[in-house]
Amino acid sequence: DNTQNQFIINGIIAAIIICIMYFITIKWGVRKSPEFANDAMKAPSFKDSLKYTFGDKAFLIYLIPALGTWIVIGILPAVIPLWATHVLEITEEDSILTGVLLLITFLVSGFSTPIWVKIRQKWGARIAGLAGVGTWAITVLSFYFASDFPTAVITMILKGLGLGGSLYFYDQCLAEIIDEDELKQ
Repeated sequence: DNTQNQFIINGIIAAIIICIMYFITIKWGVRKSPEFANDAMKAPSFKDSLKYTFGDKAFLIYLIPALGTWIVIGILPAVIPLWATHVLEITEEDSILTGVLLLITFLVSGFSTPIWVKIRQKWGARIAGLAGVGTWAITVLSFYFASDFPTAVITMILKGLGLGGSLYFYDQCLAEIIDEDELKQ
């Protein structure tokens, strides 16, 4: 079956890319500063960590949309092929078009980062983060109007803009919560 072979090839290629990236990161990437070498010795117990984590209101509020964001990011590559097949009627012979749609989304997401940086500088991470997630959520509505490949491309561009905001602010908002916690201690 051609589809099964495509999944196997995709899995092999993804595994190779992941292994290479992890090797590069471990070999030349992360370096621990000597001044932080003993931080693990001062870490609170597991019970105290849970108590502190679930007592942090800002983190708990952040956790729900962050979890939702990563769930949607995870299912996006699985749902788009179904949408392309059943709504856009892209056949297996033209399945490369489904990959093009996903590529458009992820490229626009990456290229939109400078736009989101400017928005963050103007509004701050929390408000801009809400705008990023809101943009992403609103662009879901554009799926309703996409019934052919050209409108699907426009939909995926819009989706990429929102996805870029969600991905950018995931780390930015977490950093602000960590900074807030650091100031409390």
